[in-house]
Amino acid sequence: MQKRCLRMLVLTLLGALSIGCAGFSGEGRIEPTESPRCLALPQGFSSNDLVGTWVAKYFGGLATDTLVLREDGSYKQVYRSDPTSFESGWQDWSFEYHPSGYGLLHLEGMRRCDDISPICDEPGGGLPDGELAINQCEPEYLSYSGEVILLVVGMPDRPLGFRLQHARLAGSDWFYTFELEE
Repeated sequence: MQKRCLRMLVLTLLGALSIGCAGFSGEGRIEPTESPRCLALPQGFSSNDLVGTWVAKYFGGLATDTLVLREDGSYKQVYRSDPTSFESGWQDWSFEYHPSGYGLLHLEGMRRCDDISPICDEPGGGLPDGELAINQCEPEYLSYSGEVILLVVGMPDRPLGFRLQHARLAGSDWFYTFELEE
């Protein structure tokens, strides 16, 4: 329990620091910052390349988020942490190409669990009302309710030439990636 409280304190402080460093518009809104565009998906990529078991490790492996994507368009999420752990039923996933060459993986009902309990515990998945994520590939916000959208970006050094990554939560400077389990 002490470790959990310490992690939440560190997250809160990091969030406060990053909000203080973010650019603000004249209306007081946090604006996404310019970032390098993501690499395009490898030539010959198909949504079938997403099928498999993908794992994200949060905070050095203290929490793991596992996605099992099946060819039939269904997936299961298994999240392990102390004290929050759960396994979802089979839910739907879909893929869409972005005109810039990367992809968006839509995971209906997925919980956003980068070890932030209030969001992870959100019923129905996605982000709570009013929460935003920043697309690192485009200088724009993503808002999603009832689903999580993962960015599917080219990564030549990965076995399949791509990886799955969370969009950055507004006010933070970090994001997590899912790696294919082999």
